[in-house]
Amino acid sequence: VGIVLKLEEVFGVEFPDRIARDARTVRDLEDLVLALRASQVAPALAAAVRDADVRSTVRQVVASELRIDVAIVTPDAHLVRDLGMDA
Repeated sequence: VGIVLKLEEVFGVEFPDRIARDARTVRDLEDLVLALRASQVAPALAAAVRDADVRSTVRQVVASELRIDVAIVTPDAHLVRDLGMDA
């Protein structure tokens, strides 16, 4: 939950509860943030930040919230099994 709240704050989006629960990997979160930005953020603001920068920031947020090294936060890392996020 902390990760979702922080991502909402950082990116100015709102995660629907059901969708947030479906995210299993870091890539799932990255893709979700990109999709939410496309639908919830003004186009000029969304376009001002590259997708690669969004993905990098998502990884940094995950690492910070889980208090782990960002180097292990890879796109295919499973949030619970690999990174220790509470289920």
